[in-house]
Amino acid sequence: MADLATGAPSSFTEPLARRVLAEAVDRADLPRGPVELIRIGSNAVFRIAGDLIARVASPSAPLATAEKQIRVARWLAAERFPVTRAVDVEQPVEFGSCAVTFWESVAPGTTYAPIGDVAAVIRRLHQLPTPDGLDLPEIEPFGPAGADLPDFPGLAPDDACFLQERIEWAREAFPRLPFELPYGAIHGDANVGNVLVDTAGHPVLIDLDSFATGPREWDLIEVFSVAG
Repeated sequence: MADLATGAPSSFTEPLARRVLAEAVDRADLPRGPVELIRIGSNAVFRIAGDLIARVASPSAPLATAEKQIRVARWLAAERFPVTRAVDVEQPVEFGSCAVTFWESVAPGTTYAPIGDVAAVIRRLHQLPTPDGLDLPEIEPFGPAGADLPDFPGLAPDDACFLQERIEWAREAFPRLPFELPYGAIHGDANVGNVLVDTAGHPVLIDLDSFATGPREWDLIEVFSVAG
């Protein structure tokens, strides 16, 4: 069950994430320093010593997702694309069923890019050819068919049942939808919360968890809804 306030599994707490992080820092041979929790949800995100970002995935998150993030980050960095940079250590680091990844901080604070910059970054991403061996999954924005449905604790049973039925319908309908743009690498969660402004004032793409192969239109939903 997830905590409704944070989106984190109820068993994934800040103390647990801090214990995992301390072990991962030692295993990666990175310097220790003051640790500040930025947020906790499906990942616990920490700032270490001011210039290092650590993402601790919950125990329920597959290790393959963290491995994908590192592959994608290094591919985009090689393309000189404005993306969050993975620290040059062997990672992800796994401890206690949690995967930990380390990133260079984009800026000392958090400033989100305006929607026009988000659109420009996503357009540039979509223009890149996807290299062989990147091994991206097909996007399944509502989860795979047959997977467990959310419980929706706190909702009336009729409301929860309605939402579960709509999710089942969406899972079956999405693969059959017609799309005009070609399939390719997509961010999968393109929104203003996932493009930060760096110290030079440039937009930088972050949060690579949902990277996938799919219709480019999926990345344009928020750009269209905000700009339209």
